[in-house]
Amino acid sequence: MKKFLLKITIFAIPLAVWFGITIAAYLLIDPFKVLYKYDNFYAGKYIGDLNRDYVSTENYIRHRDSANYNSFIFGSSRVYMGFKPSIWKKYLPENAQPYSFDAYSESVYGIWSKVKFLDKTDATISNALIVLCHGPAFRTEKNSTGYLFRKHPALSGENWLSFQYTVFQPFLHPKKAYSYIDLWLTGRYKNYMKFFIPPPSPLDIYDPVTNERFFNTQEKNIRENPDYINNPAVFYDRPDTEHVDEIRRIKRRHAEMLQEIRTILDKRHTDYRVIISPLYEQIRLNPDDLQLLHEIFGADKVTDFTGKNAFSDNKRNYYEPHHFRSQPVDSLLKTVYEK
Repeated sequence: MKKFLLKITIFAIPLAVWFGITIAAYLLIDPFKVLYKYDNFYAGKYIGDLNRDYVSTENYIRHRDSANYNSFIFGSSRVYMGFKPSIWKKYLPENAQPYSFDAYSESVYGIWSKVKFLDKTDATISNALIVLCHGPAFRTEKNSTGYLFRKHPALSGENWLSFQYTVFQPFLHPKKAYSYIDLWLTGRYKNYMKFFIPPPSPLDIYDPVTNERFFNTQEKNIRENPDYINNPAVFYDRPDTEHVDEIRRIKRRHAEMLQEIRTILDKRHTDYRVIISPLYEQIRLNPDDLQLLHEIFGADKVTDFTGKNAFSDNKRNYYEPHHFRSQPVDSLLKTVYEK
């Protein structure tokens, strides 16, 4: 029995030491920037895996009193990378103060929780732009899972410790923790880190007032490699004929949340538009889903860019199949506001 206990102790001590180092490092480094307050979440040479929902919400709370926001963009990383407040502002009244209230893989639940949060805190919502991606938007009816997608507790009502535990869990992966510790100690980004930490983007610019980020590093890569769209491993061939989604994505709970969003926007006398984003896959939104969106928001307020069209046909409008560039968004918004 003593030998068994000794073996257990010998085995447990290194684990306990590593766990202690991991917790200490996590508290010191705050790799996902959820422990402390930040004026600029994207300041510094190296930026870790950040929960964009947390960034958008925390940054809004920090700046709302001084910025006097009255216009909001809601949507996924396609908004983050493509729909810039600085572009949208061209189509808004002169007094508009826009803010990008986006999140990775944003869902209807996420947009609903943000609109409810703004309403509850008596925010001015003069203008709203809701950008839906017909797949991710309707994937869940509740809070998202995973440290990159979990909603800010101020939106979800989740216990703060529960949220922190969810975000902390990936740091228990030894290689991920080691990567962050190595980067923190040496200040040098090494090739092996790319599997655990996003590579540096030194040319990117972030505006904490509007919460928009300009992806200058990727744009530079495109200028230097104009044939990037010819990589079949990235830009796969699409069918010549348009495919219509046979699955109805909008479930009853989604419709209820969308209707509540509409009710709040009406109460706030909001000038709003709803866009179904132009995905590279070119699968057209299910007609019944589009009809339901028309019934909830009004056909004149909804613009469907899914399927085959001039925007999605042009591969150069995309960084890769999941995200489009900001350059063509101006013409897209012109179509929306001239409707």
